[in-house]
Amino acid sequence: MLAAAARGLARAALRVGAGPAAAAQARLAGSSAAETRPTVRPKNEVEQKQLCAFGEYVAEILPKYIQQVQVTCFNELELLIHPDGIIPVLTFLRDHTNAQFKSLADLTAVDVPSRQYRFEIVYNLLSLRFNSRIRVKTYTDELTPVDSAVSVHKAANWYEREVWDMYGVFFANHPDLRRILTDYGFEGHPFRKDFPLSGYVEGPVLAPVLFNIFINNIESGIECTLSKFAVDTKLSGNPWYQYRLGDEGIGSSPVEDLGVLVDEKLDMSQHCVLAAQKANRILGCIKRSVASRSREMILPLCSALVRPHLEYCVQLWSPQHRKDMDLLERVQRRATKMIRGMEHLSCEERLRELGLFSLEKRKLWADLIVAFQYVKGAYKKDGDRLFSRACCNRTRGNGFKLKEGRFRLDIREKFFMMRVVRHWNRLPREVVDAPSLETFKVRYDDEVKRVVAEPVELSQEFRKFDLNSPWEAFPAYRAAPEPLKIEAGAKKEDAK
Repeated sequence: MLAAAARGLARAALRVGAGPAAAAQARLAGSSAAETRPTVRPKNEVEQKQLCAFGEYVAEILPKYIQQVQVTCFNELELLIHPDGIIPVLTFLRDHTNAQFKSLADLTAVDVPSRQYRFEIVYNLLSLRFNSRIRVKTYTDELTPVDSAVSVHKAANWYEREVWDMYGVFFANHPDLRRILTDYGFEGHPFRKDFPLSGYVEGPVLAPVLFNIFINNIESGIECTLSKFAVDTKLSGNPWYQYRLGDEGIGSSPVEDLGVLVDEKLDMSQHCVLAAQKANRILGCIKRSVASRSREMILPLCSALVRPHLEYCVQLWSPQHRKDMDLLERVQRRATKMIRGMEHLSCEERLRELGLFSLEKRKLWADLIVAFQYVKGAYKKDGDRLFSRACCNRTRGNGFKLKEGRFRLDIREKFFMMRVVRHWNRLPREVVDAPSLETFKVRYDDEVKRVVAEPVELSQEFRKFDLNSPWEAFPAYRAAPEPLKIEAGAKKEDAK
């Protein structure tokens, strides 16, 4: 009853032309009643006018490509463009001073089979400079390709592969348009409205049958090691020998397995270059998209987005040359130099100030952790085939020393089983005898902090001397005092 009376008073006040104060009091009186209508986003007239003005401004500059401008849900600006205008419109919105939509937040598609152009491609853009969003829409059908936006926004690479996989929309000039979500041998596009919901046989069901039919006997007549997988077969042997499959020769080429590129000489330089390129691209994206240069902002982003590309499966593709290690270290130097207040510091000073280690020290840390897993941890059964315990009665050092293997080629020195043994044997006893992996990490970190602290103090002490004249500056190389001169008539006791 009270709610109905309040609503009646409100209608009466508005009907007789009461002022804004009376209307506000009426709304407050009726606010205690239970709401029966859903909450709707409030309409902002000022913001809507600004969006409409900006949309008309863009349409006047690009009338050839923009077909319609609309504002939906009161404050969402949409540009409906021709398919030929994807690159020009996205480039304009990215580079124009009054737009600066430099971030591609999302790219998706909508399938409406009843339309002539059934697919609607949607680009959601974000402007960090003006804190605003815009939506660009275009259209296509099953056979007509649309231009790829990778040249404008690098983030479109992954999104366009998803749209191709789910909807079957082909993007022209895409660098790597492969299926990304469905399994090997999958046919069709699941997000299409006409995709069958039952009675479909997926690739994994047919893959073992096809594998047994076509390549089960491929090793007959080949004297080398064959590794068979679900969708391919890898042949490993002498790269200088010409292998043949029937009458055709089989050539060697770099192989990418689980994201690691290995060439025929087991050289990892190509993979180091690719890893550095990926990390530099992401670092550049962070530099363009994030305005803050504080330590609290840059360090977590680099640790979560940049460093995994430099350390993924590093036990396999560990850099074999100094130039490769310097190439990877250059990425971390660039990342630490982005932090405000550290531009004038050297790389060692920046790492010390941030509490970080170089990638080479982190690689050694990761190698020893994996070695502990193989020697005394969860992978001990497999570790018996990789490492053998040294038969030594010496009590100095740790009591679990590994046997150093012999090798003929220098490249084997960089293999994980070879390079980690020397560092493992140098660990102190309390670190090696850790009962668990977590305890091993804690004790190893304490040992590293203790060892690393001493050279730092020594280097600070040596900075007091002139490095350009080491023979005179360093205390160890100072000139000896002149010999004592003894006169000819002096006594033997004085001479002594």
